[in-house]
Amino acid sequence: MSHIVGLCYRNGSKDIILEETLKTEGIPYVRVYNPNQLEGLKLRGLVLGEGFESWSVHIERFMEKGGVVLSFRPSSTLAEVFGLGEVGVQKDGYLTVRGREADLLSYEGRLQLFGLSRLYEGGQALAWLSPEEKFGGIIKVRRGSGEALVVAFDMPTTFLTILQPRSECGKRPDASRVEYGYGQIPQIDLIRRLVVGLFTESLHVPLLRKWYFPSCRRALLLLLGDQDGCDFKVMRVVLDLVKELEVPYTLYVTPMSQPISREEFRRLAEGGIEFGFHPDFFVRRNEGAFKSSGRVVRTADPTQFNEEEFNRQLRKAEEDVGFKLMGERAHGARWETVRHTPLWAERAGLQHDSILGVRMWESKPQMQGYWVGTGLPYYFVDPEGYRRIDVLEIPSFGSDNLYFWKPHEYVVAIKPNAVKRFIAGMGVTEEEAFQIARRFLDEAIEKYHTANCYCFHPIYLAARRLKKPVYYTDTFFKMLVNYAKGKNVGLMSIDSWNNFWRARERVTFKEVEWTPERAEVTYRVSSDVKVDSLTFITPLRFGGVRAKVFVNGDPKNYVEATLLGEEYAMFTVDIAVGELLIRVEYS
Repeated sequence: MSHIVGLCYRNGSKDIILEETLKTEGIPYVRVYNPNQLEGLKLRGLVLGEGFESWSVHIERFMEKGGVVLSFRPSSTLAEVFGLGEVGVQKDGYLTVRGREADLLSYEGRLQLFGLSRLYEGGQALAWLSPEEKFGGIIKVRRGSGEALVVAFDMPTTFLTILQPRSECGKRPDASRVEYGYGQIPQIDLIRRLVVGLFTESLHVPLLRKWYFPSCRRALLLLLGDQDGCDFKVMRVVLDLVKELEVPYTLYVTPMSQPISREEFRRLAEGGIEFGFHPDFFVRRNEGAFKSSGRVVRTADPTQFNEEEFNRQLRKAEEDVGFKLMGERAHGARWETVRHTPLWAERAGLQHDSILGVRMWESKPQMQGYWVGTGLPYYFVDPEGYRRIDVLEIPSFGSDNLYFWKPHEYVVAIKPNAVKRFIAGMGVTEEEAFQIARRFLDEAIEKYHTANCYCFHPIYLAARRLKKPVYYTDTFFKMLVNYAKGKNVGLMSIDSWNNFWRARERVTFKEVEWTPERAEVTYRVSSDVKVDSLTFITPLRFGGVRAKVFVNGDPKNYVEATLLGEEYAMFTVDIAVGELLIRVEYS
């Protein structure tokens, strides 16, 4: 066996985020459990979690022989091996990126941090902590013919804090730790790509990676809608719209009161509409509804919506539709934290959730943005033992009603003593909404390579044709879909995106070997599932020579693309069950 990148962290710790990072970025790696494997696996690079000071002698020898280490918050003897002196700590704060490192991200400025950062003296700072900007947040050091990249901030805590936010009011409007001025950028994606990009660059090996999206797409557009009790008359209009535009659409069905028959659901499915589960948190309302600013506020008893009720509604939804559902999107958020519903979903056999993403404030106008810090799917992590929960979060990026509602007071009163009032609605026209969405989609294509997931409610999509006195959103819907098609953005259903992301991970690099004298890298790739149009990227040039790609010995054409601040050769492969060989030559 041989490999290029090894990963070492303690199972059952928050450093599981390091493995999630490599998986998301599509980096070939192998787990390392003892220091003797550093030589046995012929590693060029090692990603090292916290708490491995006893490996200091082995790490020093590995670097002196040319190895590259990506180390997270090292202390004591390991920090000394890197030539660093720890002089203090910083709680929370920011990471400042500028200069050449900013070019890798198409972003220059600050990124939010949570947890304790170690303050080191020594080395070369590549990114800076702030407000104490004299200390490096990412530091490069050299030892022998090797080097180390030291991440001084607590990346796992930062990721878990932003991706798994607590809700004070018990519903998602305040479930975000992203500051008001930072929602325009996918902060988690940028931190992850900065750390991984600097590490792979230091390897001086042209490493092949799995790309995020199929078919060489640079971004995705996902479209869904909450049924919220609408009938077949409404859905027939939506079906006509979906057929006209030839676009996938996922309807999250409400089980409490279902006016659509199973036969009508079958007709919708035949027309290309997929279905998810939209459980209703407000299943049993308290008698104590009250008025606020002239509006009746809907209240509920959180103790009534428990796992048993969740499963009851799921069984009812599947009975209504006529087949098993894969994902859910709660109407209201039951949890004290973001983790309860994913645990229920996992035990119920659901695979994905799409709750998080929309944010409101008590005293600031509502904005669209990356309010969980990412535009890519991610697995929840159970903090009790730091186990990956087998449920993907597919973040919601925007919702049609929030564009068109006039700004108003939105009251959440679902937890005792936790009544909160937010400003909801942006009050824009369909054309103005499209201009906002277009800017985000352009940045997703050109800079951030994310999936924009929008909720378009059927009642608003159908309102114009049915002459209903509510907001019309079908023109905005058409403009956004047609613009995405013109920009070659991928259009996928939520279920298809879930299936692709899960299958992508099951395509693994069993063996990776770098032959420097021939400037050649070979990859033995294995999969237990079929994956259509899985996309790979490899540096376009190495040593001034253009890449030549071979799949199972046959030449493979590629497209040239500027991604993540570098030039890449980008190509797709239809993966079959079994193994294949990918070889990249620069000679």
